[in-house]
Amino acid sequence: SVLASNSLEDFRIEFNNLVTDVDAIQLANTFDTRIIFEGSTVDGFETALTLVDPTADRSIVLPNVSGNLIVDGNPISANGESLGTASLEWSDAFFADGSILYFGADQDVTLTHVADTGLLLNTTMVVQFRDSAINIGSPADGDLDINADDEIELNSTLIDINGNVEISGTATTTGVHTFTAVPVFPNNTIETADIQADAITGAKIADDAINSEHYTNGSIDTAHIAADQIVASLIADDAINSEHYTDGSIDTAHIADKQITPAKIAGSVNAQTGTAYTSVLGDAFKSVTMTNSSANKLTIPPNSSVAYAVGDRIDVVMMGAGVTSIQGGSGVTVNGVSTGTVAIAAQFAAVACLKLATDTWVAIGNHGGVS
Repeated sequence: SVLASNSLEDFRIEFNNLVTDVDAIQLANTFDTRIIFEGSTVDGFETALTLVDPTADRSIVLPNVSGNLIVDGNPISANGESLGTASLEWSDAFFADGSILYFGADQDVTLTHVADTGLLLNTTMVVQFRDSAINIGSPADGDLDINADDEIELNSTLIDINGNVEISGTATTTGVHTFTAVPVFPNNTIETADIQADAITGAKIADDAINSEHYTNGSIDTAHIAADQIVASLIADDAINSEHYTDGSIDTAHIADKQITPAKIAGSVNAQTGTAYTSVLGDAFKSVTMTNSSANKLTIPPNSSVAYAVGDRIDVVMMGAGVTSIQGGSGVTVNGVSTGTVAIAAQFAAVACLKLATDTWVAIGNHGGVS
C-alpha cells in the first residue's frame, strides 16, 4: 500500500509490483500462498485467504447461488442458516464419541452420544409422534412412559415381560393365559361363569370348605354318605316315617316298652281248613282259624325250628265242628306239660298261645285243661 507520507519512488515501486501481480493473474490464474483483501476501508486491517502447501492438485468450486460463506461452522446470526435444502440434502453426518446435539434457542433439548451404547435424551424430554399426546419419555429416574391417547399395539410371536404388571383398566384376552406360578386373584373376582365344567376336583376344595348351605336339595345320595355317619343328632325330629324303613329293619330292641298298642297290631287271619297245621313265624300276633268238621290239631314247633320271640302270641279259633287241639312240639311245654295238649272247648271259641321262654308256652282262654 502507498501512504501520503511515502515518496514518489515508493509509489513507483508499489505500482510496478501491482502491475506484476496483475500480469501474473492474467497469465496463470495462480497465487503463491495467499490473497489479501483490503476491504472498503483502507487501513491496517485486511482479510487474507491463505493456502496450505498442496501435495496434489486441489480445486474449490463456488456454486452458482447466492449466500454466505461460513468459515467457522457458525451461522452469521441466530436461526439464520439452514444445513442443506429441500433439494440439496446432506448424505451422511459423522460425530465424535460423546458428541452432543443441542436443540432450541436455550438448548433445552439435547441428544448425547453414549459411546458404544446409544443415544441419550436429556432429563424429562420425550420423543413425540404425530402430536404431543403420543410420546415416549422418562418422567423420573428409573421410569419409562409410553403414552398414547388411543391405542398402543405390540405385535410379535412372543412378548416377554419381566417384572410386576399393574393394569388399572380392563384386560381383554383372546388367547390362553399360562402361569408358571400360582396366580393370585382378589377376593370375589371369580364367578361361576368363569369356571369350566368339571374343573373343580376334590383336591381343589379345602377341608371343611363345604357345609350344608352349599348343597342343593336332593344333591346327596346314599352312595356319597360314609357308613355310620348319620347319627341321631343329625336327623331332624319327625324326619323319618314308615316309608323310610325297610322290611325287617326294626327289631324288638328298638321298640320302647308299652309302645305297641292293639291299634298297632295288624289283624290278619291265617285260615286253615285241614286237620293238621304247624304254626310259622308269620303267625305271631295273628289269628289262626281251624275250620274242619273232623278233629284237627295246631302244633307249636320248638324254638330250634321256629324262633318266636318271647312275648309273641298266637290266637287259635275253632271255626269248624271238629274239635281243635293245640299241642306242643318236641321239647315244647304247654301249661307246664311237655308236649302238652289243650282242646278248645267249643265251636267259635278261642285260645291265646303266649310264649314265656325259649320252649315254654301258656294256653289262655276257653279250653278244657292240659293233658
